[in-house]
Amino acid sequence: METNAVILDFSRHKAGLAPLSPPVAFTMTAADVAPFAGGALHERKVRG
Repeated sequence: METNAVILDFSRHKAGLAPLSPPVAFTMTAADVAPFAGGALHERKVRG
């Protein structure tokens, strides 16, 4: 319940936030790490 209250409060102020610029390119995507999900190599693949 507390998390929900924080998110709702934050959403009331989001109009005043400056938009973030997206990165030019990603070095990794979900497709790169999905095959390792739940396995021993998952964390190492995610952290690069």
